[in-house]
Amino acid sequence: MRITVDEWAAKAKDKTECYLIVAHEHGAYLPHIDCITMWHLRDIAGGRKKCIKEHEIKHLNVPQFADLKIDEFLKFASDYPFATMCLPDRKQELDKLPRQYLINVIYTKVGEPFRKWVDEKVGLRHEKVKEKEEMYVELDPEIAKVFRASKAVSTSNGRSYHMMKATATRRRTKEEIKREKELEEAEKLET
Repeated sequence: MRITVDEWAAKAKDKTECYLIVAHEHGAYLPHIDCITMWHLRDIAGGRKKCIKEHEIKHLNVPQFADLKIDEFLKFASDYPFATMCLPDRKQELDKLPRQYLINVIYTKVGEPFRKWVDEKVGLRHEKVKEKEEMYVELDPEIAKVFRASKAVSTSNGRSYHMMKATATRRRTKEEIKREKELEEAEKLET
C-alpha cells in the first residue's frame, strides 16, 4: 500500500515519531531508538524487512564468551534467510544493534537450532577452561542435576566461585594464625 509523503509527515516528521508509530502503535520489536537507523525503520515500515511483533519475541540469555560474539551470531543467522530478513543489510547498521536484540531476533526466528548451537559453544568453553586450569567443583549428585538444568547466567564481577573448586583451601582465621605463631615461638624457646 502507498501513502503520500505528506500523509506520513502529518503524523511523523522526525525519527522519534516514526519510531513511535512502528514500535508502539504497530507493536514491532525494535531496539532502543538510538540503536536503529532511519533506513532500517523505513525498511520495516515498507515491508522490505520482516517485522517481529513484541508479543512474539522469545528471549535467550547468552553469556559473554569469546566464541559468542555478535559476528558469530550473524554468521550463524546467515544460514537462515528468514532470520536475516528481520535485520538490516548494512554492517554499519548491524554494528549499532545491541547484542541482546540480535540474540532475541535470531532465537525467535530460528528457535531450537540456535539455542542448541549456543549451548554447544558454552559447553566447549567450559571444557576448555576446565582442561586449561584443571578446575572442577565436587557436587552432590542432586545439586549437580539441578545445576546442569539451571539456565542461570552470572552477571556479577565476584570471584567467590574460586572457593567452589575442589583444590581451593580455606584461609586461616586470625585465631588460627595467632595459635600457630605461639606454637612456633614455644618451639623456639624449647630449643
